[in-house]
Amino acid sequence: MVPGEAAQFPNQSEVTVIVSEHLRVRDFLDISGTSGIYWLDDVKEVPDTQVLTYDYGDFALVWELRSFARHHPIEGTEGATAFYGTDATLVADDDQGWTVYDNNGKAVENVKPAGGSHAGNFLECIKSRKRPNADVELSATVQDLGRAPRMIREFFLKYQDRILFGSDGNPSRGIEEFWVPHWRFLETFDEHFDHPAQIRSETGAPLHGRWRIYGIGLPDDVLRKVDYANALRYLPALCPPVPGRDPRHRLPHENF
Repeated sequence: MVPGEAAQFPNQSEVTVIVSEHLRVRDFLDISGTSGIYWLDDVKEVPDTQVLTYDYGDFALVWELRSFARHHPIEGTEGATAFYGTDATLVADDDQGWTVYDNNGKAVENVKPAGGSHAGNFLECIKSRKRPNADVELSATVQDLGRAPRMIREFFLKYQDRILFGSDGNPSRGIEEFWVPHWRFLETFDEHFDHPAQIRSETGAPLHGRWRIYGIGLPDDVLRKVDYANALRYLPALCPPVPGRDPRHRLPHENF
């Protein structure tokens, strides 16, 4: 396999595994693994069970997915995500927050969750207009947002500091069929064009709507926030350094 490319695995129609550009230290040399649908065989096309190994030459990164395993707790929790490193372990759980353990198994840091479900918090904030615990992003929503361009444009302008460009896309998606419609929706006032799901499906997209959408033509300063600047709050290591200031305290709009 070519380093950095998507890996296709058997036992599913379209499963793509990606190593994030921002998380990996360098390109991996090789990748191997197995995956499949062994737990709940419904209409999904992604695995519920998966083990992958990324070979970096001098170390290996192992990814394991066990979405079936609530009856097999991870580190004493029922629905955790765990990161096992050489010097420490990080366990993140909806109910217990996240905890860091040193290499002797001692908990050295713990942050409790904010409380409540993210969906419940979002609905409450719609009523109160308070800032939600988490920002929102665009994954698999363009086909709906593009049906009410005037209202959605006003929403983006009003909440421009809270919206991230997110997508369910991956390197296997073509630029013209997937990414261009997203950019067209955000950057232009074009009318009556196909959304990505319509372009990808010869028979239309019954799960995403058989209709066309309209662009919202965001100004450049708002596009900049939505495309990447807002996300830098969550990825402070990617912010260019400012002399005399801790980069973790950097504001997204400064000196780009």
